[in-house]
Amino acid sequence: MSDYDVIDDPYCYKGTFVLKNKANIQDAARLDAFELEMSNLRALEPLPARKFTPSHYYKIHHHLFRDVYTWAGKPRTVRTSKGGNAFCYPEYIDRSMKKLFAKLQAEPFLRGAEQAAFVTAAADFLAELRGIGGCELAF
Repeated sequence: MSDYDVIDDPYCYKGTFVLKNKANIQDAARLDAFELEMSNLRALEPLPARKFTPSHYYKIHHHLFRDVYTWAGKPRTVRTSKGGNAFCYPEYIDRSMKKLFAKLQAEPFLRGAEQAAFVTAAADFLAELRGIGGCELAF
């Protein structure tokens, strides 16, 4: 978590790049381990069932990270980057999510699509989802 770049980030403990969390862990490595453990435990449970839309994506994020972050499942409100790569600006998240998820109605995702076309389209979708901000897309 220590490679997020933002100034005066309300999501981080003051003077650090460590995300504020429910366990009040202020060491990046310990938080990474805690986040991984808690989200893996939640991943063993059934995910929220619905059509895969932006709102459903937020519900999945909340399901996976609700034990770690109070803001789990809510769109980001600050401009940020990780490893020098800027994430989608908060003011564009909603529009970018709708545009990206509309692609799921395209031919490669429809029943009967060729496997290679589906795999390519799915990889592109996930890369773009991460590019908008990945689990960082909106969070």
